[in-house]
Amino acid sequence: GLWDLDNPHYILVREHRPLKRALAVAGKIWCGSLKDITVLNPVAECCESNFTVGHQSGRRSVQDMVCSGYAVWIALENSTKIFLYHALSAEFLLEMDLSAAVNLKLSACDDIVRQHKTACLRVTCMIVCKDLLWVGTSAGVIVVIPVLKVTSTTGPGSLKPPRAIGKCLP
Repeated sequence: GLWDLDNPHYILVREHRPLKRALAVAGKIWCGSLKDITVLNPVAECCESNFTVGHQSGRRSVQDMVCSGYAVWIALENSTKIFLYHALSAEFLLEMDLSAAVNLKLSACDDIVRQHKTACLRVTCMIVCKDLLWVGTSAGVIVVIPVLKVTSTTGPGSLKPPRAIGKCLP
């Protein structure tokens, strides 16, 4: 309906932790705080579930999230990996490391340039467009991945990683 600015509603998502990303996913709101995702129900105005992204140790935070149907892709800061979760169940489905696709595209570069770009390689942004996941990297290589067909019944272990193709910016 309409915003009631005189009577706002507050939902405590993570005490003393900043929310870095929020995304509308299947009628819910996914909020990223550090490596944790909190799923909010905007109708009931409550937290429905929480989970931690990835299996890596360290203090990486959620860098970016994109949704396409029942697929939610999440990238962590200073990482070359992206993680796929189910939009309805929030189950982990797949992990992909984009280093190989970027390194293959950079193989034609001078050694010093390639070494510098791969030393600090990380995902910088993501967007879904025309059935493709476009992933920007700090090396100036865009990795293009076909969007996986995730259904309401897709479960862990049922998907194979798609082929990632690196494309250099002109």
